[in-house]
Amino acid sequence: MKSNAKKDGVEDSIAKYDGQWSVESCTDSVLEGDKGLVLKSKAKHHAISAKLLNTFKFSDGKPLVLQ
Repeated sequence: MKSNAKKDGVEDSIAKYDGQWSVESCTDSVLEGDKGLVLKSKAKHHAISAKLLNTFKFSDGKPLVLQ
């Protein structure tokens, strides 16, 4: 889902997260079928989000790591 967020405290022309991105294969990928997010617009704010289907409970002391 593309973000509709805006940065607070800056002028409207640079406040939007309106950078374009796509999911593509890497040109020098070592892993066959490996894909990633590729930023398509320079000097823009980029954002992506998704609803999590499960509730995460951190009672075991392990951190949540996103890559």
